[in-house]
Amino acid sequence: MLIAISAADIAEFFDKFCREFASFDGRRVGGLFVAPCIALRSDGETQGFATLQDIENYYQSALDRYRTSGCTECRWRDLQVAKISEKSIVATVS
Repeated sequence: MLIAISAADIAEFFDKFCREFASFDGRRVGGLFVAPCIALRSDGETQGFATLQDIENYYQSALDRYRTSGCTECRWRDLQVAKISEKSIVATVS
């Protein structure tokens, strides 16, 4: 099966991520992902997640830190999309 996703679809995902981020609810943010998955952290390290609960816990912890530091929202820019294979892409934003 070929990947049939447009840059607009990917942009909508990141828009939705930002909307869910504003809830500061790890379940809502985590619900945007499927397990198993890997996250690339801002420090360049990767972190794997075996279950949806792992993903939700990861995001809740991050959201709690952001909220404590006074953050109220997130934004994205500079969408880059690269095809990895017929079935995979990687999308990054700043």
